[in-house]
Amino acid sequence: MRGFEPHDHGCCIAEANSAAEQRCATRSLRLTAVRRQVLEILLQKHVASGAYDTLEHLHYALSSTPIPLSPDFLSALFPR
Repeated sequence: MRGFEPHDHGCCIAEANSAAEQRCATRSLRLTAVRRQVLEILLQKHVASGAYDTLEHLHYALSSTPIPLSPDFLSALFPR
């Protein structure tokens, strides 16, 4: 499993961002700067992260009050 083996983490995040951009384009969704930042926060450790922890990281990254993401956006981007 790639997340637990040493690898170029910057490349891993770049690949995920590229995939998210493509999925957004095919689903007519917008990958805003805030949404991209949340995706990068979630990818930083290759482990699940709770909403409050993610919002806290986003708050520090943006140095302002975070804007909550719509669960509908995440569901549309990554359907089951």
